[in-house]
Amino acid sequence: MRKPFHFSLKTPRVFIFLLVTLALSLQSYAAITTVTKQTVGHASTQEEALINALMESVQQVEGVNINTVRGLRSNLMKVMGVGAEGVTVNSINTHISAKVLGHIKGYVKSYDVISSEKTADGWKVTIKAILEQYKALAPERAGMRSIAVMPFRVIGAPTQNIAAQYLVDKIANDFTVDLTQSGKFRVLDRTYFKEYMSEIGKMASPLSNPREALKIGQKLGADYLLVGNVSYLGAEKKGQSYYGADFSTSQITGQIQYRLIEVGPQEIIWADTHDFSVQEKRVKDMLRDKTPSEAADIILTEATHSITTRILDGIYPIKVLNVNDANSILLNQGGKRLIVGQLFEVAGKSSSFVDPDTQLSISTDGATIATLKVTEVKPKYSVTKLIGGNLAKISTGSIVRRTSANEPAKDVPPPRVSPSSSDAPVDWSL
Repeated sequence: MRKPFHFSLKTPRVFIFLLVTLALSLQSYAAITTVTKQTVGHASTQEEALINALMESVQQVEGVNINTVRGLRSNLMKVMGVGAEGVTVNSINTHISAKVLGHIKGYVKSYDVISSEKTADGWKVTIKAILEQYKALAPERAGMRSIAVMPFRVIGAPTQNIAAQYLVDKIANDFTVDLTQSGKFRVLDRTYFKEYMSEIGKMASPLSNPREALKIGQKLGADYLLVGNVSYLGAEKKGQSYYGADFSTSQITGQIQYRLIEVGPQEIIWADTHDFSVQEKRVKDMLRDKTPSEAADIILTEATHSITTRILDGIYPIKVLNVNDANSILLNQGGKRLIVGQLFEVAGKSSSFVDPDTQLSISTDGATIATLKVTEVKPKYSVTKLIGGNLAKISTGSIVRRTSANEPAKDVPPPRVSPSSSDAPVDWSL
């Protein structure tokens, strides 16, 4: 049995990061405890066996999702040179070990290799890992995936009355509020790691430099990163002339590009460009009782809310929570995601197909089986009523999609016929 060896990171940068992480953790968690886990990894090579042992300790303590584990495992295999000739557990030097810990920072604080043994079918590596476990104030949220909102870059000239820094702060705050109220993520509060966020501010746009953003996500311990750019925001004048008369109008237009990145597998799972415009009439209406700053707040909030809705609809589509009766069909989301009076279509049983290009499974919605109208919105769920379709076909877990269709018309008496609306000749006699 070989003598245990120990790896740890003690650089000033990591020390600063740990202090910042501690400040964040004190706000988000009731307590931080150090957990020691002895785990065993089996594989055909020593390197893979070590990686498997590390991933086992992470899963036991952190309970991270399987995609995150797969991504971490893939990164470690690249760092350690799995498959390269002459690479063994004993030959992993301090530099490589620092890289290993760098890729699992936020999960494993340090580890010791207790033993490495050759077996009949490969290798068995036993490790003792030290991990920091966070005890959540709300235990039911501990298993939720975490997301960090990166500072958005303003790459286009903002309108004269809106400062670039204001846009950055406003957009980040709006996304944080919307994602938190969705109840689907643990949102890392950027207020409590300002010092670290200042380092992020020195890097190029996260949208054009996703690998740097991924490093940040790993250090923050986030499952997802939301990154993006404000490509343009300003006033645009459209001129039209008819018979010498000027009918020029102005409108506020903007464009926000964004990506949602899953940190573990290092994949962009959602990306889009959101274009928006506010017509001159609405801007003037807002300015009657609001300051320009307040009007800008409303416009930006609507834009970020629309983006959040797209992201959540793609990752966490709204579903039927429970069917009580035709006037009480519960949906599993509420807060700002739904509005009283909104209409939703209930999709039937979905089908799955394999994409011939990527070999990935693609799920498609079934035919529409019912239409629902939102009657009440709660923080975590909503109440709807059936206004069309078959109640018996709606079941718990059914996916619902927003629709712009009009509510079915009710039976109303025909309009009273007047002389001008009737097809009969008008009687002009007195």
